[in-house]
Amino acid sequence: SAERNIVYCLQCHKPQENLPVHLARVCMKKSPPEERVHEVQKAKASNREWIRKNRTWNYNRLCELLPDRRSRIVMVKELLRRGFFIMNQPQESDMVLEPEDDSADAAAPATPPRDPQTVSPSVRTKMKKAGLHDKFPARAKLLVGFKNYLTVSRRVPNWQQEVDNVSRFLREPSLDFLSKNKETEDFLTALKHADLCTATILNYVKSIKRFLEYLTARLDLRKRHPRLRSDCQSFTDILNRLRKRLYKSHNDKT
Repeated sequence: SAERNIVYCLQCHKPQENLPVHLARVCMKKSPPEERVHEVQKAKASNREWIRKNRTWNYNRLCELLPDRRSRIVMVKELLRRGFFIMNQPQESDMVLEPEDDSADAAAPATPPRDPQTVSPSVRTKMKKAGLHDKFPARAKLLVGFKNYLTVSRRVPNWQQEVDNVSRFLREPSLDFLSKNKETEDFLTALKHADLCTATILNYVKSIKRFLEYLTARLDLRKRHPRLRSDCQSFTDILNRLRKRLYKSHNDKT
């Protein structure tokens, strides 16, 4: 016999090769024929609607729904595996998840690292002398947006610490840091010279990476800066290398 089109039953949400028969025998066996006919029409219309509109996703929309890069890439791969289409999908090289992300997070302390403001007086003094305690005003738009991202989208409990870490790193509310690779390495080295423990320095790296996720999730910034996503990814790669170096240095000492 001719192959039948599979249509999902809107009652049980299961695919059916012969929906009228299925409804008559199972889901709507007590309903009059005219209601079953109407249900078949609804199911076929729903099937057509899904094929025409709902099988395709836009990657920009996924960025809005899933600001976290790792979660977004996992979702993209799962959608593709299930046969969905994704418009504006990034290059394959941008879809790679760095394996050190998992190992680094697993090796991180179970309790949150101490905030630099609560470290010993001697360390705090060294940070102030080196200018590492300086922050720009919290009312700056980039910081306000980052705070909202942490509290609303990510629900980070220690959001204030992350905002402070990013503020100390940036020094000024702009995207210029994306092109200052050497300065980033110098900043982490300066934290080390101020006798901050490795866990606290790694917490700075984690905060900066979360800030990059926030930037790539902002469509208005991406429109003004077409290279923002690729620049943020390049900067993330640099942070991952620096983080691995910090772990190696810490493990060599222990």
